[in-house]
Amino acid sequence: MTRLAVAAWPATPEPLQRETGDRARAGPELAAAGPAAPLIFDNTKLRGVVPDFRPAIPFEQGAREIVAWYDAAPARQATDPRVGAVMDKLISTYRVR
Repeated sequence: MTRLAVAAWPATPEPLQRETGDRARAGPELAAAGPAAPLIFDNTKLRGVVPDFRPAIPFEQGAREIVAWYDAAPARQATDPRVGAVMDKLISTYRVR
């Protein structure tokens, strides 16, 4: 996640690493949307099926392209206030001071 943030924003991010279960506990009303998955980007499974696979775009470039795609259309930037409230709760609970 830190690599994504660094690629997308010029400021140095302050990572907040928590167990995936913390998200479900902080916002149980969001649990119905599916399990809280860890944010780990890995192509190990793909390489197991396609051993010669090599990414054509470096991770950082792909991250910048994703951010640019969202920035290009305000409608794509809609957020769910319930998710924002859960993230705010996690940050205030676990932020290292």
